[in-house]
Amino acid sequence: MAEYLNKPDRLHPDELLNRLGTKIIGREIHVFRETASTNDIAWQFASETREGVTIFAEAQTLGRGRRGRTWIDSDGKCILMSTVVMPGLPAREFNVLTVLGAVAVCQTLQVSCGLQSTIKWPNDVLVGGKKICGILVETRQDDNKTPGTFVIGIGLNVNLTAEQLPEILRDHATSISMELGKAVHRTEVARELMRNLDAHYRDVRTGDLTALEQKWKKLCLTGSGFLTLEQSGKIYRGRVHDLDLRDGLILQLDSGVLKSFRGEHVSVVPDIEI
Repeated sequence: MAEYLNKPDRLHPDELLNRLGTKIIGREIHVFRETASTNDIAWQFASETREGVTIFAEAQTLGRGRRGRTWIDSDGKCILMSTVVMPGLPAREFNVLTVLGAVAVCQTLQVSCGLQSTIKWPNDVLVGGKKICGILVETRQDDNKTPGTFVIGIGLNVNLTAEQLPEILRDHATSISMELGKAVHRTEVARELMRNLDAHYRDVRTGDLTALEQKWKKLCLTGSGFLTLEQSGKIYRGRVHDLDLRDGLILQLDSGVLKSFRGEHVSVVPDIEI
């Protein structure tokens, strides 16, 4: 359980490494006072083939979300992190890593804070129906056959207050402290998050994805019912037929045809994207 906050809450590499116990994720940690984007810094280390290097920032000036959206944060109130991974996957299978991030966040919220959460396909984590975390996985490789390098970016609202959120988001977003009624130490939460990422990442590297897929399907909100999706300006509606770890969401369209949708290419409508 994460400790309640009773001292200035700043992240420090030595504290994050203390009792971490991971094999890959967090084997090297850097904390920045402010950066444009932790994903951009992580790519600088990726060019040096440094798998597992993990970047944290107290604030981002150009934090980004899926499909070019902006990530909203407040100085010292969130976990803004990116980690470099080289799992031996082709570029087109990076949905596996989005799932890895989402499941790790859900487990962290449960273990560290006692919060139950769900995954809104494809890359958001919700508590009580409100967004608490977003995941952005990037690759800079065009070849979909050759194993590539990826960066997993995670933005988790920890000690944000409702007043620190833009008014338009207050009905749709939340934070750990808002749910618990008290601020918690981000270091404890960040350590647990790295541990959960590391545990599932080792399975990804060995190709044993059964446990990860089972947890994902159990947590995912879109495991049943109907959805309307927008892809490249076209609208598709259908019943959720299945979730596939590699290919994404499979809809049975109104015509009866089964069609797969990869998360990076679509938006769910009419849900409000935040």
